[in-house]
Amino acid sequence: MVSTRSLRLGFLCLILSPLFAACSSAPVRTTGPEAPPAPALARGVEAHASEASASRQDRRSRRRSDEGIANSTGYTIGVAGQQIRVTGEFDGDEALVGPDDVIVIPDLDSDTGYKASVGYRWRSSAFELSVEAVEHDGDFGGLPADTTFYSINATWREYFWVKSFLQPYGLFGIGVVRGDIDDGSSDGMTTEDATLDGIQVQVGAGLALYVLRHLSFDVYGLYRFVRFMEADGIGGNLPIGENLEGDSWVLGVGATLIF
Repeated sequence: MVSTRSLRLGFLCLILSPLFAACSSAPVRTTGPEAPPAPALARGVEAHASEASASRQDRRSRRRSDEGIANSTGYTIGVAGQQIRVTGEFDGDEALVGPDDVIVIPDLDSDTGYKASVGYRWRSSAFELSVEAVEHDGDFGGLPADTTFYSINATWREYFWVKSFLQPYGLFGIGVVRGDIDDGSSDGMTTEDATLDGIQVQVGAGLALYVLRHLSFDVYGLYRFVRFMEADGIGGNLPIGENLEGDSWVLGVGATLIF
């Protein structure tokens, strides 16, 4: 005979079996999008990181392009060699006659001089102070009269194509100049060195080649308007009534460091 306990268990299973079947076949609801497989998620993260890195590099590139290859601002030091040809009245046919002596104006050969400068560079402009010296072989009436010129100049440069490694520029400057003429003064019995003092204005153009961000090499040419107003010899100071012309052509090659 079937016990009462067995009848109760069979009846309970009969009632609950449809409920278990419905739960097992019902779809599972979620509250968000289906999570992607792990490899796809990794690829997405990597692509996003690559795009962000490329965007940063592009911004840096644009910033460097806007700034140009030359440093936008900075102090400068420079050196240059210059080939100088003096014209004007330095042709060996002129002399300054004073009460006590005569100062000769020799004929001068073209010679090489040197320049050292310090200054400041802005984005498209530069200012520099320079000292220069050049010694010319010269003669007057067949006698040697070598002449050395010293000058201090203030020069302004205006650059173009400042985003390029090759930058043309124009320049304008003013300065003071002294000329020392070996055995250039005579009183008829003795000879001594003579000096000439004057001012000069220069205009010209050049081309700077930036091989590094802070280093450039340049070539330039300029014309100097030189007027000597005073002379000094054995007889002392000799004012020059009409200014003595000593214009010159200059061709230079130099290097500039920006820091």
